[in-house]
Amino acid sequence: MRKRVIITMLVMLSAIFACTPETEKSAEIKNSETEIAGINEDEIKALIERYDELLSEAYMTNELKILKEILTVDHGARLDHRLSNIKKANRQMQSELKNIEIGEIQTLDDKTVTVTTQETWDIRHIDLETQKVLKEHKGYLYEINYEMVEQNDMWLINAVNVVSEKAPEKGGSEEK
Repeated sequence: MRKRVIITMLVMLSAIFACTPETEKSAEIKNSETEIAGINEDEIKALIERYDELLSEAYMTNELKILKEILTVDHGARLDHRLSNIKKANRQMQSELKNIEIGEIQTLDDKTVTVTTQETWDIRHIDLETQKVLKEHKGYLYEINYEMVEQNDMWLINAVNVVSEKAPEKGGSEEK
């Protein structure tokens, strides 16, 4: 009898420890209908696509204001610095997102999520004085890590880091 009680307790403890929050989170990662820290995969993709769209516009106009609605103050400051450098060089970057694939999604806490994407872009660098295309890349592949945070009931982009980038094969990039 005592042996059966011990075995039953061990089985129960195994079941309890097998269901830790980490294993529950990893089971949620790829289900687009499942919310991860209050946001689901479709909402994550929509936020990233909106960010990419507005970022392209910001590079065209050298104006960050259009992105303010979806950025944290910290990330806005980093982007503002980057746009200032492009403006000082009297350049413009035209970019078009061709494809995006959502990869791994991780919950850091109940208000922070990281997302890895594979993104394909066509990019042109233009001299604003001469309107000459200085560089053009078609099919440029980036692996990007986004950090999103919830602030005031809104999900915002807090950081964007390029993990890797790959220029397209011959014929896709050229210096002018």
